[in-house]
Amino acid sequence: RPGYEIRGGLDPGLPTAIGASGVNLIELSNAYSVFYRNGKYVHPTLIKEIRGVYGDSLFKAEMLQEKQVISEESAAKMLGLMRAVTKIGTAKISMRDIQQQVACKTGTSNGPKDVSIWCGTPELFIGIRFGYDDYSKDIELPQYMKKVSGDSTMLPTGGWLVGPLARKIIDKIYADRAKIEFPENIETYKQTLLDRYADAK
Repeated sequence: RPGYEIRGGLDPGLPTAIGASGVNLIELSNAYSVFYRNGKYVHPTLIKEIRGVYGDSLFKAEMLQEKQVISEESAAKMLGLMRAVTKIGTAKISMRDIQQQVACKTGTSNGPKDVSIWCGTPELFIGIRFGYDDYSKDIELPQYMKKVSGDSTMLPTGGWLVGPLARKIIDKIYADRAKIEFPENIETYKQTLLDRYADAK
């Protein structure tokens, strides 16, 4: 289908506050992308356009209206937090010395049953998830992680498993593309967080 219907949203129960309400990759990616759009929400579109063999447009999705769902200030602070994750958090190893600035958040479920990363630049956003669709078994530690980490008992995590893939994708995209920096207010907030972290150590 060219369109995508979001389900009824989060379950309105208390366990939702600790992650009990399930969301899929598209829903979670779209939620994170609000931070990169200055707090604006846009309904997800899976297919923007379909063209024929000769370039004629067979289908074009309608332009959807943006809706302000959180303040620009809140969105900027979230991106500042996610920028800090690439310096002192769970994405610091996979994003070390990356040329294009990124803001990321990794995810690791119990087990773990799945691992993920939500990562973006000022102009694009990527959501990646690894796991079994039916949650029937846990993810096993790959051999390369055992060698790189030197710890065969280490648990697979989003930062270790999915982070390197997101890094490769971003490096490839920006290999021949102009690098873009996040706005100054986001970088200032990131630095404030890094300074607080250094003072607390």
